[in-house]
Amino acid sequence: MRLIAVVLLLAAVAIAGVIVAGVLGRASGAERAVERYREAWTRGDDVAAARETSRPEQAAKALRASRRGLDGARVAARVVAQEEDGERASARLRVTWRVPRYGRFSYDTRLRLRRDGDRWTIAWRPAMLHPKLDAGSRLGTARTAARRGRIVDRDGRALVTERAVVDVAVEVRRVRDPGATARQLAALVDVDARRLARAIRRARRGQFVPVITLRRAAHARIADELQKVRGSSLLSGTAPLAPTKGFARALLGTVAPATAEQLARLGGAYGPGDEIGQWGLQAVFEKRLAGIETSEVVLRSTENRAVLARLARKPGRDGRSLRTTLDRDAQAAAEQALGSARRTRRW
Repeated sequence: MRLIAVVLLLAAVAIAGVIVAGVLGRASGAERAVERYREAWTRGDDVAAARETSRPEQAAKALRASRRGLDGARVAARVVAQEEDGERASARLRVTWRVPRYGRFSYDTRLRLRRDGDRWTIAWRPAMLHPKLDAGSRLGTARTAARRGRIVDRDGRALVTERAVVDVAVEVRRVRDPGATARQLAALVDVDARRLARAIRRARRGQFVPVITLRRAAHARIADELQKVRGSSLLSGTAPLAPTKGFARALLGTVAPATAEQLARLGGAYGPGDEIGQWGLQAVFEKRLAGIETSEVVLRSTENRAVLARLARKPGRDGRSLRTTLDRDAQAAAEQALGSARRTRRW
């Protein structure tokens, strides 16, 4: 039975090839040129698609730039209409991109062809990739993070709010000795030196390796020492935090950049650099608290990446608050009492 299935599959493939060859055999030269371009672009071979144009190098560069700008999106194109008049021809394509963390982005574009002897060539112009493109622009994406929902106590008072922090990272290109940099940082903050050294070695030269996020007060105590670590990079910002580092920590959890394993589990709504709940309520109620980011497809300048125009937008929504049964004052008093007990009790 398995042999029969294989034979039938091979026969179906052969018949499909004969049908395609027959269709292309009956097509005009202009139609065949459009089909070669469409098929190569759809399968992701931008260089082969560019060879069907009048300026292959420029076309390949533009096709690759826009595909990268759309975060490696897959594209599917189909011919909607085609016309031929002597030495000239044109075709209208329906283009649909599947953009990571955005979804489907569709539009129509037009190809213009001219005949040079027996060969038909697609006249290269950026507008054949998208009607609004020119030589100084490419397709791209833009995202605006949603405001994370608050975790509040029984009376609606915030337990976790945005507080001032400093993100500590390693700028890989400035590091000479990954082991030495990792050991120096581990002596100052709570990180594993060996794991950090491995991460630095594996990262590309232009990357930043996240180390730890410090509350502003904690950073102030070691700011001078951090500045002396070769490759250290500091960025001020805010993060959702409880009143103190230890406040209901096991219950509330914390938020930090997602790991590769977490991204694979969470699916396409998240990407590298996104912060997610790592444990506790922040992790259990991640999607409720995180909300949904606003995603856009845009035109960007090829020179400085500035947004030139907005082509499509999917609005997001802010995260929703989570009410707990905790009382903020009672929790703070209990932790203060337990802290005193831990300092004085002998075991």
